[in-house]
Amino acid sequence: DNSKVRVEVIPPEDFYVDGSATNPYEANFQCQRSEMTASELVEDGYDPDLIETIGIGDSLEYDFEQHARHSFDDSWRWNKKEGENERRIIHVYEAYLRLDMDDDDEAELWQIIMAGDTVIHKQRVDEMPYFFFSPIRISHKAIGMSYSDVTMDLQRSITSIIRGGIDNVWLTNTTRLAANLEIIRNPRDVLDNPIGAIIDTPSPQDIVPVPTAQLNPATFQVLETLQVQKESRTGDTRMAKGLQNEQIIS
Repeated sequence: DNSKVRVEVIPPEDFYVDGSATNPYEANFQCQRSEMTASELVEDGYDPDLIETIGIGDSLEYDFEQHARHSFDDSWRWNKKEGENERRIIHVYEAYLRLDMDDDDEAELWQIIMAGDTVIHKQRVDEMPYFFFSPIRISHKAIGMSYSDVTMDLQRSITSIIRGGIDNVWLTNTTRLAANLEIIRNPRDVLDNPIGAIIDTPSPQDIVPVPTAQLNPATFQVLETLQVQKESRTGDTRMAKGLQNEQIIS
């Protein structure tokens, strides 16, 4: 017996559901979008002559969530038109919706598969093969909230504070200068401001560093407060991530 259960995780930007549904398993419409090549569709048993007539789908669509997921290693391509004939990429939509196909005033559940704008398969089914999970459930809504929904404001504040601290250190190490460029032989010496460089001038007193305010110690207190609020909202604390440094035994 080689039977098994296989679970496929679907990216949220590739799934559609009836927006008015309060129970995802009773929704009137669910749909999964995926990318397949023409060759893969033929291998799955679809009519090669029909697939040949299907052009490239909505491959020029720019999806910000998908781009953010792949941006850290530059693996995402916004233009996927490369490839011709059997290698061309087609967007396939596997939709489940309730329709009255036989005019008996009763809607049945149908599976309809579209490649691009062409229907390549349809059949009546008993259930939708999707299951939903939301970290934070919302009453009377099919889709709840993720942890990012309740921590995004904190993360923006934390990012802003960290960026300000880095900018302060940068300004402290590379102080801005107020100088009289009329007596400096090479103004580029001041404009580039390299570390340890010599400024060729007969009058050094005409070069004055612009003081940079030191980082306020309260900045780190605010940063710690935001981190604590983030932990309290998500329940994901630093203590839950493992032993603290002082508890590690070498």
